[in-house]
Amino acid sequence: MFANSTLYYASTTSKFPSGLSKADVFWNYHGTEYKMEFYAGFVGVKQNRETLALRPEINWVIVDAGTPNEKEMEEIEKATENTPELKDPEFWKEKEEEKK
Repeated sequence: MFANSTLYYASTTSKFPSGLSKADVFWNYHGTEYKMEFYAGFVGVKQNRETLALRPEINWVIVDAGTPNEKEMEEIEKATENTPELKDPEFWKEKEEEKK
């Protein structure tokens, strides 16, 4: 308890933004497109053992965003075999235009 009986509340880490930025990345590797995610920014804190000073750790990473594997692709093909328009890029462009 403080001398003047006033309570103070500290902020929790959930009150602060993560410090990470994210961007979707599409990697075309020899004709195969992979959906990836790029993360960059503040990833932690490092403390100097001698001075106890703190310094931010900044870094980046690219991760797989769930590119369908071969089995999943076969399931997608089977599920859409009766709807060929779903495989037509023009169909999706028209859908995007309808949303605008």
